Amino acid sequence: MSNLRVALLGKWMGCLLVWLFVWGVATSTTAHAQEVKGLTTNPLLRQGLALYNEQKYPQAIVVFKQVLGWTGSTKSHKIEALKFLGFIHIVLGKGKAAESYFLRILNMSPKFDLDSAFYSPKFVNFFVPIRNAFIKSRRVQIINLNPKELSIRKSLLLKFKVKDNLRRADQFALYYRIQGSLQYAKRRLKDKNGLLGKASKSKAPAVYEFMYQVPRGLGGLREGAYLFEYYVVAAGNGKILANLGTAKKPVQLKRTFPIEKEPKPVVKAGPPFYQTWWFWTIVGVGVVGGGAAAAVAIVSSQPPAAPGVGSAVITIVRE
Repeated sequence: MSNLRVALLGKWMGCLLVWLFVWGVATSTTAHAQEVKGLTTNPLLRQGLALYNEQKYPQAIVVFKQVLGWTGSTKSHKIEALKFLGFIHIVLGKGKAAESYFLRILNMSPKFDLDSAFYSPKFVNFFVPIRNAFIKSRRVQIINLNPKELSIRKSLLLKFKVKDNLRRADQFALYYRIQGSLQYAKRRLKDKNGLLGKASKSKAPAVYEFMYQVPRGLGGLREGAYLFEYYVVAAGNGKILANLGTAKKPVQLKRTFPIEKEPKPVVKAGPPFYQTWWFWTIVGVGVVGGGAAAAVAIVSSQPPAAPGVGSAVITIVRE
């Protein structure tokens, strides 16, 4: 009986799996049809979608590429064709080709995205990193090249680098103040080639370098350290595209006040021991106590001659 139950259970599970597979394929096909509803006025797109659902990928590729070249195709039609070209090449294991199709979509429609509730995780997981990298490449980046501390005895030359791959920014402004001041001073930044707006028509990626010399008298006659605050704003067509710091949270640079170090006292060396009073006191006592006349010879390097009879010689050799 147990074997019969196992067999029946296995047969039932097999039927269930087959049903789920058929239902999933049908749902996927229906979803595709629903998605392109309103775009089916394009006969080539309809044909390509049908071939895709039948998994006739080589034929579908040919038709979707025809959609891209047909004059009757709208922007939406082309995006749809590029999307399915990307899907097909993911299935075929051709990642580079799939990435190129998705990038073409993003260049046409930067806000394009794939709904994870609608598309296969395999497609979504492949697309998301491409989209993230694309968005990052479009951002204007302001890079701070300044120290966090600087002595007040040194002039403050602010330096910044800006990366703008799409050359969308045409205005850059620096705001700065001493911490505690009510208002920021504003200066419009220029790179070494002049105003950025003059070069913004070029298609090449742009890297700009800015320098601004802060007036020396800004800190006044201060006798201690203080904080210098600043932030930078990049704008294009009247819109802020990037910023380094903000008015409420500026970048801070500490202007340090150097502390003068007192020089170490110089200790003078005393006289040689043979010139001290106590040395000659000992010598005198020794000579008088011996009852002999003392003759003292100081020789720097050569030994003395033999002493005469009845005399005492003290020799000091300095190495």
